[in-house]
Amino acid sequence: MKSRGSGRVRVIGLFLSLLGVVHFFAFFSLALQVRGLMGSEGIFPIPHIPFQFSISNFKFFISTFHEFPTLFLFSSNDLFLQGSTYIGLLLSLLLIIGYRTRPVLILLWILYLSYVTGGRGFFNFQWDNLLLEATFLAIFLPSRRGPFWRRSPLEKFLSTQKRIEPHPLIIFLFQWLLFRLMFESGLSKVLVPNGGWLDLTAMSFYYETAPLPTLLGWVFHNFPDGFHKIETVLALSSELIIPFFIFATHRVRGSIFLLFSLFQVGIFLTGNYGFFNLLSLALGVFFLDDGHIEWAMKKIWLRERLVQDQSQLFNRLHQILPSPAKIVVGILLVLTIFEGILRFGPTGSYQRIIFKIRSVYAPFRIANVYHLFAHVTRERVEVEIQGTMDGKEWKIYEFRHKPGDLKRAPTFVAPHQPRVDFQLWFFTLSRDSSRHQYFNQLLYNLCHRPRSHNRLFRVNPFSESPPSTIRLAFYRYTMTDWETLKKKGTYWNREFLGFHPQVYQCDSTAPPRY
Repeated sequence: MKSRGSGRVRVIGLFLSLLGVVHFFAFFSLALQVRGLMGSEGIFPIPHIPFQFSISNFKFFISTFHEFPTLFLFSSNDLFLQGSTYIGLLLSLLLIIGYRTRPVLILLWILYLSYVTGGRGFFNFQWDNLLLEATFLAIFLPSRRGPFWRRSPLEKFLSTQKRIEPHPLIIFLFQWLLFRLMFESGLSKVLVPNGGWLDLTAMSFYYETAPLPTLLGWVFHNFPDGFHKIETVLALSSELIIPFFIFATHRVRGSIFLLFSLFQVGIFLTGNYGFFNLLSLALGVFFLDDGHIEWAMKKIWLRERLVQDQSQLFNRLHQILPSPAKIVVGILLVLTIFEGILRFGPTGSYQRIIFKIRSVYAPFRIANVYHLFAHVTRERVEVEIQGTMDGKEWKIYEFRHKPGDLKRAPTFVAPHQPRVDFQLWFFTLSRDSSRHQYFNQLLYNLCHRPRSHNRLFRVNPFSESPPSTIRLAFYRYTMTDWETLKKKGTYWNREFLGFHPQVYQCDSTAPPRY
C-alpha cells in the first residue's frame, strides 16, 4: 500500500452511511418493544405534561425539558411512540444514502434522545450515550446534499464532486472520541479493584456471566484457561495500546484498523451488546483516510475508473466552520475532559464546580465517559418469576433470551437489544436493594395487566388472567462442557439458592417492593 494523502471525503461518506445503519438497527429494535417499555401499559409510561402557551408555562416547560429532554412531553400516546420509531427508520435510510445529512442527523439525534430520556433505566447503557455523542458530533461534518437518485449509491460514495474536506478540528474530535472509548475502557479495567483483569482471570468468567450469552460464547468458555489468559492480555493491549495508533502513519493506521475490526467482530459474535460493536466499527473508520479506501476499492472491484486520480486528492476545499460552530466544538472538547476528570481524576473541591457545570449538559448526553466491561462478575445468578392460582402449582414465566431452560442454547439477538431481558441481569447483582423500580412495575403489570407483556416471554402461563400470587426463585447458573452437552443435551447447570423471603399478592393495594 503506497503512502497516500490524508483526505477524508470518502471516509466521512462511509462513516455517515454506517452511522445510518446503526440508527436503523437502534430504531428497529425500539419498534419491537417500545410499547412494552414506555407505552401507556408499559413498564415506564412516559408522563404527559399538558402545555398551553403562556410566558409562565413556557418557562416551566423549558425547565422541565432541560431535566427531561424528550419530544414525548408533547404527546406520549402509544400511536406517537410507535410511529416515531418508523420515522427514525426512515431518517436512518436517508442518512445511509446520503440525502440531506445535516438536517437528518439533527432529527435523528433529537428523536433518539427522546427515547433514551423517556425510557429512563432501560437506556442507561454506554452505547446509547455513544450513539448520541457520535450523532451530535456528526452534525458538524460537511453535509452531503442533492437528490440521491441522480447517481447510484456506489457512485455517490466514490464521487468527490464536492470535494469538501471536513474541518481538522472535527476529525480530531472523532479521533478523540474513538481514543476515549478504547483507552478509558482499558484504564477502568486496571483501576477497578478485583475486576479480574490484572490477575488475568476475567475472560475465564466473561462468557458465562455476560448479560445475554451467545452460543459462540458458550464455545469459547470451554477453551482452556491458558487461552483465556491470552485473551485477557490481548483485550487489555487492544484498549490501552491501540488507541495511540489513531495518530500514527498511513500504513500503520491501516493495519491497526484491521486488528480493531477483528476485536469488535469477536465481541459482537460472543456477546449480545445491541448495536455497540457496529457503532464501534463505524467510529473505527477514523483510523483510515481516503487512500485506504481507494486501495480497497482497487483490490475488491479491480476497476481503476472507480478510483479518483491521485492528484485530485489534494485539490479539495476545506470545510469552513463559522465561529459559533468552532466555539461549540471547542466546548465539547472541554466537556469530555471534565468527564474524564470526574471518572479518573483525584477527588477534590474542584469537583463540585464540575458537577454544577455537568448538570447543565448531562441530560443531553453530548459528552460522556466510557468504562465498558470494567468488572467481570464471577458467578451468574438468575431470578425466576413464578406465579400460582392456588398456592400449590407454581408456573414459570420464561423469558425469550435470558438463561432459563437448561437445554435451550444461548441465543444470538444482536444488534437487537431486548432491554428487559438485559436489564434483569442487573437485578441479581444487587438483590433486596429496593432500587429496581422497573422490576417492581413489571410484577405489578403481570398482576393487573397480564396481556401487556406477552411479547416478553417465550412462555407466559398467565397470559389471559393474572395469578393470585407471585414469588421469586434464585438459581446459580454455570455453563456445561462438551461432554455434558453430548450426554444430557444441556448448555447450563444450575443450583437452587432459595426463594425471596417475601411474595407478592396480586390483590394487594401496595405495589411490589423488591
